[in-house]
Amino acid sequence: MIGEPHLRVAFFNDFNGSDTVLFAGNRNGMELLSWIARELAAGKTSIDLLTHRGVVTLFGMELTAYLDASDVGLRRRKPTGLDFAWVRDADGWLEVAEKVDALRDSQSGSGHAYLNAAHRGEPAVLMVSVGEYDEEWWARAADTLRDPQVHTKRARKSRT
Repeated sequence: MIGEPHLRVAFFNDFNGSDTVLFAGNRNGMELLSWIARELAAGKTSIDLLTHRGVVTLFGMELTAYLDASDVGLRRRKPTGLDFAWVRDADGWLEVAEKVDALRDSQSGSGHAYLNAAHRGEPAVLMVSVGEYDEEWWARAADTLRDPQVHTKRARKSRT
């Protein structure tokens, strides 16, 4: 990979109408997320995104990605809190990599895609974004999480 990858991962309640796990970064961050998905598709059993170099999980979120024979999708590891397991089969991880690659290679330089296992009821939308959320947006998002009463309104309004 060229340059330092950068990928932020955060959970937002009612983000544009749905609870959402947002993966946001630059093209290097997209390269990293694609690499993680391809490593899992190739047989690596798990990757803890919290400790992975180049990935920053924010606002107390924990996320581990797993390879499994079943394409389960996103699951909470505890009934409450922000501790998630993202479980896909090899084909599911290849699908994730292909969507992320298409986004990374987009001529517009910005956009988003959804990474959920479409046939499963998951606790949040998995959205990956490149070029849509800048440093200022993340600073405002951090402020909104300090005041949960305004979290959703301000996060939606401050999107750039």
